[in-house]
Parts: sequence; C-alpha cells; structure tokens
Amino acid sequence: MLLFLLCSRKPVGLELGHATITNHQGLLCPNCTHLTLKVEFSTAMVEHEYIVAFKGYFTAKARSKFISSALKNSDVVDWKIIPRDNPASDYPSDFEVVQIKEAHRDGLLTLQDHPHIKRVTPQRKVFRTLKFTHSADEVVPCNDTRWTQKWQSSRPLRRTSLSLGSGFWHATGRHSSRRLLRAIPRQVAQTLQADVLWQMGYTGAGVKVAVFDTGLGEKHPHFKNVKERTNWTNEKTLDDGLGHGTFVAGVIASMRECQGFAPDSELHVFRVFTNNQVSYTSWFLDAFNYAILKKIDVLNLSIGGPDFMDHPFVDKVWELTANKVIMVSAIGNDGPLYGTLNNPADQMDVIGVGGIDFEDNIARFSSRGMTTWELPGGYGRVKPDIVTYGSGVRGSGIKGGCRSLSGTSVASPVVAGAVTLLASTVQNRELINPASMKQALIASARRLPGVNMFEQGHGKLDLLKAYQILNSYRPQASLSPSYIDLTECPYMWPYCSQPIYYGGMPTIVNVTILNGMGVTGRIVDKPIWQPYLPQNGDSIEVAMSYSHMLWPWSGYLAVSITVAKKAALWEGIAQGHVMVVVASPAENDSETGAEQTSTVKLPVKVKIIPTPPRSKRVLWDQYHNLRYPPGYFPRDNLRMKNDPLDWNGDHIHTNFRDMYQHLRSMGYFVEVLGAPITCFDASQYGTLLMVDSEEEYFPEEIIKLRRDIDNGLSLIVFSDWYNTSVMRKVKFYDENTRQWWMPDTGGANIPALNDLISVWGMAFSDGLYEGDFSMANHDMYYASGCSIAKFPQDGIVIAQTLKDQGLEVLKQETTVVDNVPILGLYQTPSEGGGRIALYGDSNCIDDSHRQKDCFWLLDSLLQYTSHSVMPPSLSHSENRQRPPTVSEHPLPERLEDCNRMDLPLAQAAMSPGPEQFSETCERQPLPVVIIGNGPSAICLSYFLSGHRPYVRKGAVHPNPILQRKLQDIAGSSVVEQDLEFLSEGLEGRSHNPLAVLFDALVRPDGDLGGMAESVLTWRLEPKHLVPHLVLGKGPPGGAWHSIEGSMFTLSLGDWMELPGLHFRDWMRRKRKNLRNDRATTRDIAQYYEHYVKVLGLQQRFVCGTVVTSVKPLLSSSAEEDRVEPLTASRKLYEIQGFHQTAAGLQSPFCIHAENVVLATGTYDSPAWLGADGEDLPYVFHKISDLETALQKQRLGPDSDPVLIVGAGLTAADAVLTARHSNVPVIHTFRRAVSDSGLVFNQLPKMMYPEYHKVHQMMTEQSLTSSGPYKGYSSLPKHHVARFSADKKCVLEDASGKRTVFNISMAFILIGSNPNLSFLPSHGKHLALDPEQPVNSRRNPIDTNPFTYESVQEPGLYALGPLAGDSFVRFLQGGALAVTASLLKKRNVDLMD
Repeated sequence: MLLFLLCSRKPVGLELGHATITNHQGLLCPNCTHLTLKVEFSTAMVEHEYIVAFKGYFTAKARSKFISSALKNSDVVDWKIIPRDNPASDYPSDFEVVQIKEAHRDGLLTLQDHPHIKRVTPQRKVFRTLKFTHSADEVVPCNDTRWTQKWQSSRPLRRTSLSLGSGFWHATGRHSSRRLLRAIPRQVAQTLQADVLWQMGYTGAGVKVAVFDTGLGEKHPHFKNVKERTNWTNEKTLDDGLGHGTFVAGVIASMRECQGFAPDSELHVFRVFTNNQVSYTSWFLDAFNYAILKKIDVLNLSIGGPDFMDHPFVDKVWELTANKVIMVSAIGNDGPLYGTLNNPADQMDVIGVGGIDFEDNIARFSSRGMTTWELPGGYGRVKPDIVTYGSGVRGSGIKGGCRSLSGTSVASPVVAGAVTLLASTVQNRELINPASMKQALIASARRLPGVNMFEQGHGKLDLLKAYQILNSYRPQASLSPSYIDLTECPYMWPYCSQPIYYGGMPTIVNVTILNGMGVTGRIVDKPIWQPYLPQNGDSIEVAMSYSHMLWPWSGYLAVSITVAKKAALWEGIAQGHVMVVVASPAENDSETGAEQTSTVKLPVKVKIIPTPPRSKRVLWDQYHNLRYPPGYFPRDNLRMKNDPLDWNGDHIHTNFRDMYQHLRSMGYFVEVLGAPITCFDASQYGTLLMVDSEEEYFPEEIIKLRRDIDNGLSLIVFSDWYNTSVMRKVKFYDENTRQWWMPDTGGANIPALNDLISVWGMAFSDGLYEGDFSMANHDMYYASGCSIAKFPQDGIVIAQTLKDQGLEVLKQETTVVDNVPILGLYQTPSEGGGRIALYGDSNCIDDSHRQKDCFWLLDSLLQYTSHSVMPPSLSHSENRQRPPTVSEHPLPERLEDCNRMDLPLAQAAMSPGPEQFSETCERQPLPVVIIGNGPSAICLSYFLSGHRPYVRKGAVHPNPILQRKLQDIAGSSVVEQDLEFLSEGLEGRSHNPLAVLFDALVRPDGDLGGMAESVLTWRLEPKHLVPHLVLGKGPPGGAWHSIEGSMFTLSLGDWMELPGLHFRDWMRRKRKNLRNDRATTRDIAQYYEHYVKVLGLQQRFVCGTVVTSVKPLLSSSAEEDRVEPLTASRKLYEIQGFHQTAAGLQSPFCIHAENVVLATGTYDSPAWLGADGEDLPYVFHKISDLETALQKQRLGPDSDPVLIVGAGLTAADAVLTARHSNVPVIHTFRRAVSDSGLVFNQLPKMMYPEYHKVHQMMTEQSLTSSGPYKGYSSLPKHHVARFSADKKCVLEDASGKRTVFNISMAFILIGSNPNLSFLPSHGKHLALDPEQPVNSRRNPIDTNPFTYESVQEPGLYALGPLAGDSFVRFLQGGALAVTASLLKKRNVDLMD
C-alpha cells in the first residue's frame, strides 16, 4: 500500500512556509503572487524489508519467536527485525517489519506457512515533491493555482491526500449564473450552524478525535486541548512542516479566527508523513493500533486510493471500526467520472464524504459511485454517504492565521468535526458507534435537487437535524438507500432511467444494512417480499441475497427485481416492500443469549412496460469486461501517461455512462449481461454489444454465440489495441512482487476476441494506430486502436489514414500508414441470420479519456445490426476498400508467462455472489460440478477440458497381456475403449482396477523402479470439452497447501505429477533438484497451483468456496434450451454454499448441475478415538498443534511426556518433531510392531530413512526394555481408556491391564475422515457400510469400479481417497473412468 499527500492548489492565501490570511474582499488579487504548483511523484520499494502480519496481537518477544521459528528451517540466514521506536512499541502488536537480505522467495513462503502469520507483504514508501514557480499565464484568481503531474511510477495504485488546488464545479442547474460568489471563502462551522450547538453548551468536550496527517506545531495559537501529539515517522519532530495537517486539525478543533467545529474536543495528532512527504505502510499500521489502544472516538483520514484489495489496510480499518472508532474519509478526487470511489471511503463501515461548493454544486473533482468491486456479477453500492463543503474552506495556517483549501480532503474534516461535535451532545455515549452516527447523518441529510444518489449520496450534511435525530436515537437497523423507487428521477438514476419489462435481465439494487445495535448481527430467518396487491405488487418477482453475518456494523442486502409473466403486456406501477429483521446480541444483559431485534422495511416501486420489440433491445456484455484488476491492465489510450493503469470497472453506468444515456435517448433499452454468453435467451435481443473485452471466452460460449447469430442475433464489437511488443515495452517493476510485470492484456484481449469471431473469417490485427480523421462528415479521433486483419470478402470495410503508434512506442519513430482498415460490416449468410460490425477502438464511447465521441457511429451500426438498414454514408463511403485477408496483416499472439492467474470466469455461474442470484443460470444447469480442488479434481478437469490420452503407435508395454490388447487400439483414444476389458488381469497397489490400468499405461514398470516411457500421448480436442466447474476452499492443490511445507512426500516426486506437465522438468525450471527422488509438500502444492494456470484450467476453478448442501431434485421443463445436455436423466443436483469475497464477506451461491463429482479428499476432519476426556483442552488431533506448542515454548525437555497415539506416518512425523526439541515422548498404538500392515514395513529403507528410524525406536525402546533412545517410550498393542482433567492418561494393553501416565499434552494422530457435512447424514448412505462413517481406508464410497459413479446415487461420482485411491498416481485412473462415463451419457442423450 502506498500512502501520500496530494497537497492543495490553494484557492486563496497560498502560502509557502508562512501563514497568509485569506483575502475576503475580491475575487482577483492584483497584488498576489500567481504561482503554479507542480506535483511530482516517484515511488521506491524499501529494499529487503517486509511487513509480517500476525493473526493476533502478541508481545515483541513472542513475535520474534514466531519469525525465528518460521525461518529456522529455511535457507534464509541474514535477517533481522527492524526496531520501531514509536508510542506503540510498548504494547502488543499484530505485525513486525523484517529485513531479509537474501532475495529468497522460499523464505517468504516459509514465513507465510507459520500458523500465527497471516501474510507477508513488502514495505513501501513514496516521495512527493511540490514545486512552486511564477506563472507566465494570464492573471487568474488567487484561488486558481494550477498544477500538473509528472508520474515516475507507472502504477498509480496508492493512497493520496484528497485535497485540490482549484475547484471544478458541476452545477445542479439552480445557480448557474452566480459563479462569482463561489470563490468567497466561508467560515464553514458557522455556515453549518455549529454556533447554535455552541450556544447550547456543546463544543466537543469529552470526545477524542484523531487527525492522521503531517503533524501540528506544539504551541499553535488555535488549539487549546491538544491531548497528545505522536510521531510515527523516522524524523525527530512532531511539528507540521507542510501545513496540511494543521489545516485539517483546524477545521475540526480550532478555537479562534477560522474556528473549527469542536474546539473543546481532545485532539490527538498522529504525524504519519515526513516533511519530505514520505510515509511507510508500517507507520500507518502502528498508528492505527495505537488509536485503538487510546480509545479514539473519531478518526479523520484525508487519504484514499483505488485499492480496496489492499488487505492489510482494509483489515485494519475493519478492526478500527469494530472497536467503535468512527472513521471519516474522503471519497476521492477522480470525478466527474463515475465508478471512481476511493478506499477506505467506499467501505460500508466508513463514512465516505464527497465535496460541494458553497452554492451546493457538486464538485467536478468529487468521485462518483457506484462501488465497482461487485462487478461483473452484481451491482455497486451507493456512495458517497454524504456531501459537504469542500471549496474555499478556511482552516488554520501553519503558524497561525487562516488559509483556504479545496478538495474532498477538506470536506472530510468538515464531517469529522461535525461528528465530533455531535458526539459531545449525546449524554449516553454508549449509543454512539460507527453505524448509529452514519444513520443520523444520512437520515438528516438534505437532498440536493437535480443530483443523483451516486453523486450526492444521501445529500448535504445538516448538522442541526442530525443533532435532533441523535438525541432521540434508539439502537436500530436501517437501510441505505432506505427505499427503491425506479420512477424517481434524477435521484434514483440510473434505476429510474429505464422501465422494467418481462424477460429483461434482473434489476439489481445493492442495499447497505447499517446495524446500530451492535458490531455484530444477523438477519433473522430471511428477508421477506410482501407485494401490495392493490398496487399490482404481484406483477413483479423479487429475489434477495444478503449477508449472513453483519460485521462490522454493516452488511448487504441485494434485491433482484424482475417482471412476472402475467405482466408481459401490461403497463403501470407495481409496489411492495421487503421486510428484514436484524438481531444483535444484547449488551449489558444478564440473560445469556439475549438478543435485541429491529425490523426494517424497504419500500419498492417500479414502472413496468410491455416487453419492447427485439430490435430495440441491446445487451451489453459486462461479464467479459474488466472489474477491478488483479493484475496489470494498461489504459486503452496509451497517450494517458499520467493515468496508465486501467483500474475503473467498465460498466454502462460508470465510464460508459454517456453512451448509455445516448442509447436511451435514441429509444433503445440497454440491459447488462453479468453471466457467460451461455446464460441468456438470444431470441429476445437485437444486438449483443461487446466493448473493450478483457476476459477469455469459454469454448461453449463461442459455440452458443455462433448458433445465436445464425438465428438472428447481431453483434457489435468495439475493440482496442493488443501488441505483445508494445506490452513488453510498457512493463514495469512491481513493488509488491519485486519482479517485472508484463500486462495481462492490451487495451482489449484481441486473441480472445479473435477466437470468438474466427468462425466468420474475421480477425483483428496486432497493429496499433492513432490519429484524427473524418468519417461520414464527422470528426473522429482514433486513440490507440487496432486494425482489422481479416474480414469476409463480401463484407464492407472502411479504411483511414492513421499514425503507427506501435512504431512510435517501440522506436520513437512517426510513420503515417494509408488504408488502415478500422470498420467492418457483415451480413451472415444463413437464412434469417444476424449481422456483425467490428470497430477497432472503444475510446470514442468511453468517458474515461474520450476526446471526440462517436455516438453517431454507434447509432449507424445499431441501425444496421438491429434494423437491417445499411447507412448509405458507410456503404458508399469513399474510404471503402477491399476486405483484408490474413496474409496482409499478422494476427496477435497471446503474451505468455503473464504474472497473474486469470480471473475465474466461472464465478458468474455461481449465483448469487454478493449481488448475484440463483436465477442467473438456474435454468441452464452445468453438466458437471466438482467439489474439491485437489489433485483428483485437477486431473479430472484436465480430462474434461478436452485432453485425450491416445495409445502411441509402436509403443511396447512390458506386460505381455496388456501389450496384446494395446496393439489392437494403437493410435486410438483410451477414453473410448472398453476399460473393463483393458484392466482385466492387472495387479497393483490399488484395489481399483482402472487406477491400476492407468498407472500401468503411464508408468509401465514403475513398481519395479524402472523408467520405461509411457505408452500414452496426449491430444487437446476441444470438441470433447465437457463444461464444468471446480469448487475449492483454497488455491488449486487442496489440502497440500495446509500441510507443513518442509516435509517430504511419501511417494516419489515423479509419482505426484499430473498429465501434461512433468514434475521433474518443473522442478528444474525452479532450479531445484529432488532429494532422494522425493519432493517437499510445499513443492507439490506449488506444482498443482502452477499446473492449473499453465495448462489453462484456471477459468474452471473458483477458490474460496465452501459447499454447505448437495441435494438431488427434478429438473423443470425449462431445461430444453440448455447447451449440449450431458445426461438423459431428468435428475439434477442443487449445490449451495458461500463464496468468500475479496472484501472478506461470505456470499451465498446456488448452482444446479446434472452430475456432481466428490473430490474433497480426507484431510478435512481428523479422526477421534472416542475415549472419555478426549475433548479436554490438552488433547489435540493435528500435528500442527504440536508445532505451535513448541514454537510457543509450551513444551520442553523438562515437560511431562507428550502422548502420541498412532502408528502411521503422521504419528511418526510427530515423534521426530518432538524428539528434535528433546521433548519426552510416550508413543502408543494398537498394532504389534511386527504387523505387516504397518506402513513402515512397506517402505524401502534407503528412500525413507527417517521413518525407518522411528520404526526402529518403536521396536527397541518399550517401557519394559530400555534402549538407546532416551526420552522415548513405545507402547505397542495399547489403546487409550480415558483422559482426566488433571492431565493423566489411562492406557490399557491387550490383556486389560491399565497403566496411568502423567502427560503434558496428547496428540491423537490416527488419520482423518472426509468432511461430507454437505450431504445428508454426512454421506453415510453412500458408503460400503451405510451404518458407518465414510473412511478412505475402511469404508469408502460404494462406486462402480469402472465408472466411479455412486451405486446409491446415479449422477454422483467419487474420486481420490473417497473412492479408496489415496495416492496421486492412482487417482488419475478414476478421472479417466469418470470422463468416459460422462461422455457415454452425453452420447446416449444426443442419440435420443
């Protein structure tokens, strides 16, 4: 996270190192010095320094031990903890700054593996320089200081101060002629009538307010109650050398001249910026922690940035507000563009403040909503929360006197000061919390006429009305917005801009729930829709998604509105309300479990019209547009060097707002597709509009679109540039990962678009062009667009003369190119087929950096695509030329080795997300959903993605029986063969015949230690793709990511590999070698995660999901329209669960699937003995608990022995771990040491020396026979009878004799069971023995051995340990069996 101040263009009284009193009398200051303020920024990483965040607060000694323990077994030697000498040093903390000299990534991974460490991020800093020069420009008002920016960093994702120098104002239309008055500075506190509260005796007394800024001088004459000044920087001063912090503090608490709102408040000044304008992430985190310790009431943060994914910062903000700190933050200075809200002001628990002038005009610079991180599947929330004065506001000068500034960082302390004053008026301070204060502010806000809610939030701050509400306040829940009225314009824009109709995409309104009753809460039962029948409420259908937990102080309620079929031809108004009951734990209530509840109603009012004709309906493809970028996405227009990163979420209501308004004015109805192309009825729409697409397309999407266009749907594509040479040229050094980043795509993802349109003989080129031209008597500007490389010969192509911008970027040479094809129009040949239009640049319809709009061109294209009317200005254009062929223009190739894993496109099939609903794809169930994302799921996804194993011609297998069978199918795909016949007669280490078969094909002599070549070869055949989705809790690799990373695998490293990527080759690329042919568990986890990426499977994987229910249901008759049905059965499965969002919220989802594959593994739930006392606090069931106890020094050489129960490899690992720390061990197990079933007796000694050492100890060192292993005792053929609270354990031998032992801790390591809690009875009915729990060794799921389909539940499959295959080398045969079974089902269905 980068933090810096963007200091002001000072409206009046610009000062440099001294105070200047604002001139009140005139607009122009003839005697003023007119200055231009240049703001230059450069960023630099702090070399070798990292912030290590912990999962709780610990003392400095404990933090040091955690880090030391984590790095003990790594290759990192030269490291140290950086001392932090600040007021928080004496208190426990949740982070540390560590210097690691070696650039060793494994060391960082080792740190992150520690159970008490949450994450490791680089330490960063930022420099800001202000340069004042005499301006040579004409005389301007003194408040119009001008500024420019020169970026030296190409990544503007950082927090900035949100103050400005001159105001740009968006008039509401009421005072457009009174422009001169707006420059007159005002006493903002008196203007908002704070003096009325002062006269009542309220002045902020008793309220602690914190200012995080540039500090404050010790004896500043404006402040009388500076309680504490703290310095969090590396400078030895508390004073403000810049003036910004003094100004902000003055707006809040000045007592004279430019008086603040709360002069008697306790002012806590946090100096977090140096005089050189440098700050560090760690300074802010320490200062935030100190604010919590000091029980700060109100905190002003005049910084912000487009980085809601900055987890350490957001986590700390949540922690602050959870501790009742009311945070007030500026909404941002990125207006007037919509969708440009800054973090943390866009968070639900923070009061986000926008700016207006003293005539109540919205500041042009003030950022507009909506929030964009909910895109593409949902809809953004309303922000800002409130607006107030941010222009010409007077505050304290650095030494005294007054000055004026403008910007949302000025509006923020205005609200912070008002909140401080308001808090002092409430006698019962327990009522004041972040939610109740926000509730009072938004309920009292005065609505500004002519301004929509994404500009003004709830309106202008009304201090006196807020006072009245607060002093009659009772804890309650409320909603923001408090009602939904799709007829109220302009306030409810964009909802009011288009009526709804039957068959349209759902209208989604994302409502924030504020819970003034407590920091935590829940929604009782579920929200209820109550239609008003006399007001036609039954003409609409309302679905809802909501936060299951409200924390901190807030949650979401997403309301989806559609029109009922009965109203398809009706026009009128429909009304009803949604009722929500919120419950929170009752405070100070002696009755355990008592709750307080609050019922809120959300009125809903909509206008319904008859469904418009198809030709008037345009569908915007939102699903493939960019949401907030997880990687490096450069701007569409490369000329915009001051803003090179494309961080806005593309949407028709944000940066394509003007285009949307234009289309509405032309009579079109524009809907948003937030799901894959496979999820909409194309017969309802005239044109599908794709603009600036950045994401990939599923193969089934390409198939579906081709069929839709053959049946009459038309397509318009506005593209952008994509050139791999230019992309490499605009790479930059990223301070997070400390590596060079290549862009993940250009302005648009042209290779993906070319895949989409190639079926019609079309393609875009890798050319990059720019220039002015004229088309159809319209002036046009082509801004960093591409050309058309290939187009059907009977199509129409328009060309222009443009500059080769690619050459200019690469070689700084300017070349003009004639006849660049930029526009193409084509009528598809099928009867009744649709039309296609391509244009190579989207900047002319994008509000972000548009210079000349081309809405006229969009109109012409829609006339062609939706109405089949060819514009003569295009068909007879003098610039028309012969369509190009691919030989004339090269096609772009994908840039390999990008630095991010692509977004999981499949997330839209999960409905709902935070604002998604099950209706999105419910009518079109997925053919296959895989639950779990470990190696068995990954391997199956590889098969289902179209990869096919073929028997190599000429291959010779050492097994003569199998060789004869393979000769007959040489050159054929194994998937289509009789697998039962092929597996007959084979023997191996698995009980499943197909597991043995596939292992024999891949490793012909593996069990003999040979290295014979596989008899298989692999081919990718997209026609065999089976659409599917893989749901996992963590990253791909499943439980491998949760195993201690330095342990070595039991299997050979080569045996852990999956098809298509050799593990040994992957290790070599990492410059690693296998030790004894075995790999560490960390290597395996990284390999599986990399496998999914490099083999292109990531689009199928959705991580962060928890499945809570899988149940069968019958499909409806609406299933007839789905693409390529996979099964002739009418049975479907419903999968429910929740998805962990980027913001940490749990978003429920619901998916329907024709087949479900269980691939969850067995690592989830450790097995228990069932002994008495096993739930006592000193009895544990995970080896990680032993590691934690050692790290915290709860165990040592002088401790009572630890009891380790079990005779498997995990128990052996525990023995080794304990003895390594000289902790005495009692090791007990049920079997005899000589039992041939013990795993130790099956392992070669040379490959597994550590386990054979444990087996030797078990044999030689019993209680009755002493041996050489001091501190270790073996008790074979014993079991635990009971544990007692005094840490005594009773063990019983085979004869019934009992012995009591004093122990310090017990570790029960006897294996684990799968967590199948999402199935009825935890899946017991599926097992071989339905009376016993599912267990991979003793009681796996009962499946057909040749299909892996459940015997009890057709359509339900089991893979991996659930089917008895515990080793990676054998689970691949299960993936083959499932694939073959699914394809046979599809073939049967197609024949039917």
